Amino acid sequence: MAASLFRDQRVIADPRRVPSSSAVRSRARGTRRRWPARQTTGVQRVLGLLIAAACALACCWYVHRVVLADAEVMTGSVTSTGVVNLNFGAAGVVARVLVHVGEHVRENELLATEAAPEETAIESADAAAVTADKEQLAAQDGSAASVAADRAQLARDEAKLAADRQAIAQSRIVAPAAGTVTAVDAEPGQTAAPAGIADYVGQSAPVDPPPLFSLLPEDPEVSSRSGVTGSLMLPVIQLRTSPGWEVLVLVPESSAAAVRAGQAVGVSVPAAGLTAVQGSISEVLATPVTTAEGEMYEAIVTVTSLGPDPPLDGMTANVHLKAGS
Repeated sequence: MAASLFRDQRVIADPRRVPSSSAVRSRARGTRRRWPARQTTGVQRVLGLLIAAACALACCWYVHRVVLADAEVMTGSVTSTGVVNLNFGAAGVVARVLVHVGEHVRENELLATEAAPEETAIESADAAAVTADKEQLAAQDGSAASVAADRAQLARDEAKLAADRQAIAQSRIVAPAAGTVTAVDAEPGQTAAPAGIADYVGQSAPVDPPPLFSLLPEDPEVSSRSGVTGSLMLPVIQLRTSPGWEVLVLVPESSAAAVRAGQAVGVSVPAAGLTAVQGSISEVLATPVTTAEGEMYEAIVTVTSLGPDPPLDGMTANVHLKAGS
């Protein structure tokens, strides 16, 4: 036991194993090792200032460009594509289609007719009656009463003939203006309506009967009736009467001074796949309109370049003002 105590005292007395008081105080204060400060030269400071100034200028330039880009872009919609849809005025069966796609037609040229044999026969009979009335009135040499009766009969026959011709006009399609045929969707024998030709897009198939037993959850019930069809009405004839199309845009009051007639613009219609099509502002309306975003002015943009597929009426268009125009 004495030897053991002697060993313990020897270990404690060993100065290599006893921490010094300064080390204990340093650890108690939680001091950290300090690295020497890095010295910077004057050239490095100048380069740092130049880099910071370049970054600030780049940010200012970018923000300025974004603001200018937003101010130079106006949003509108296609209002006129120069394409006219032509249909019959009354329902019937198509008898003749006298034009084809790509053909140039004149104003008031007959393009298509419906089968109307009864109306044609009635119109011919009424025309003959009017001719007979005129001949009888020319040969009249009787009293004033008989002359008045003949004139009244002529007026009635002429009114009936006008009504017949108006009914026949409902079964004909004539060109409202000179232009080029862009589509023909009707064929002789098809049934036509004032809304156009029905283009059937599909027919539902009958639903198979459900299995007697299934571990899967039941699907929503579907009607098993067959013969259900969907249709899309197409015009009998499409005619392009204008070499271009128009876009109506709203100009903010703050930008109205920068928009003027004759100014060159670029028009993009994303839905039609058109980008940066050349156009010009044809008119700026003087009367402002009130919108949710404040007072706006309406401007009409005309695009004269012809494309294979012009945009449809109502499509959204982005109009970019060209600098220096």
